[in-house]
Amino acid sequence: IDGIRVTRFVPLEEILDDAVGRELELCVDRGGKVVTFSMRVQDLHSITPNAYLECGNAVFHNLSYQQARTHNLPVEGVGVYVAAQGYMLRRAGIYAGALITDVAGRRTRDVLE
Repeated sequence: IDGIRVTRFVPLEEILDDAVGRELELCVDRGGKVVTFSMRVQDLHSITPNAYLECGNAVFHNLSYQQARTHNLPVEGVGVYVAAQGYMLRRAGIYAGALITDVAGRRTRDVLE
């Protein structure tokens, strides 16, 4: 990474933590072929849900990095994640793990909308 050979997690974590918001050059071995590319280091805290909404015993939050990765979706602006279905959503047939993209025909990108 940026010319430094990294073979252990702790030094990798330190380099990434110190580089939040910056571009790093990475050189990796993929199947015996050396590949070099640049990447921007994003702050994990900025894409971790920190606001929750509870309604009808259901719990909602913005899509987390982990859920976005699991479903191959962008992290921001795609909808509200149903963390717990509660009574209201259970009666409507909406299960935990669902992604709500609109409410009453109005686009819902995050819990603030």
